[in-house]
Amino acid sequence: MAVTQNDLRGFQIFAVAKLNGGGAESLVELAGPWEAQRQLETTPEMEDTFADIRESRADIEAGRVSPVADAFADVRQQLGLG
Repeated sequence: MAVTQNDLRGFQIFAVAKLNGGGAESLVELAGPWEAQRQLETTPEMEDTFADIRESRADIEAGRVSPVADAFADVRQQLGLG
């Protein structure tokens, strides 16, 4: 993935905070923890996925789902196939 202006700004903020807190021996020493932290941050797409998962779990817990085999049996019956 290409580095963006936002990535550079984020790294600068991270690096300044680290340097103010005691520093680092090299840029590589700063880049590793910054990249690890960046990997943990969620994106809007991930938040949408999390919301979909929560909605699915709510459906399961409320009993609004049925096994796939039952759904296929219903469709076959509606189509007159079984």
